[in-house]
Amino acid sequence: MEYISKLVTPDELPFLNGMFVISSDDGSLLIADRPDWVRDPMTGQRVYIDQMWISELDVKCPICGLTGHHGFITFRESEKFVIACTGCKNFIWARVTS
Repeated sequence: MEYISKLVTPDELPFLNGMFVISSDDGSLLIADRPDWVRDPMTGQRVYIDQMWISELDVKCPICGLTGHHGFITFRESEKFVIACTGCKNFIWARVTS
C-alpha cells in the first residue's frame, strides 16, 4: 500500500467534510453523507465513489497510529482509496500497490 497524501486539511478537501461523523453516544464512526463523487486532491479530477463503509476490524491509522474502526471509501475504476481516521480526524488517500 502506498500513501499518496498525509495530513489533509479541510481547506484542501472541503468536499469530504460531513461524509463521516463521530457519534456523541459512544464515539463510533458513522456515515453521514454519501455523495456520488469527490475530487482527487492530487489531480483535481472527479473520482466516483464505489463504496463507503466502517471497518468491522480494528485498523491502524498510518498517520496517528490509533487502532480502531475507521471509515473507508473506494472509487470506481481506481486503485485509490481513503481511510477516514477517528483519531486524528484526517482523510488519508492511499493507493493499492502490488
